[in-house]
Amino acid sequence: VKKGWIIGSHGRNHIDLTRVDRDDLASELAGSKLDLEKKSGKKVVNLAYPYGKFNKMVEKAARTAGYKRAFGVNSYPGSDRFGQPRSIVTGDMDLAEFIDSLSPLAFKLRYWIFKLR
Repeated sequence: VKKGWIIGSHGRNHIDLTRVDRDDLASELAGSKLDLEKKSGKKVVNLAYPYGKFNKMVEKAARTAGYKRAFGVNSYPGSDRFGQPRSIVTGDMDLAEFIDSLSPLAFKLRYWIFKLR
């Protein structure tokens, strides 16, 4: 961490990792980590699942690839380190919407919405 910045991965091609096979999943996660480490000269230990989506297979692949922590939107505070909560921020959000997206209730609602899908 330098001046508040952390380099983390979002996968090689920013694809929905829940929809790829194991080989492509390994390439997306391990490949992205390696690419970023070579370019930055720093260890990359954080992953933000593209679109915030993940499942057990994606979580396992992230652990295998060497990440130490991962963030998704179908998570809520108190999740383990591979299901850390994250908010999606879009360019059309105003400040009030952004603040609301960070509330504990918003995290719980997103968690249950993803579970019901």
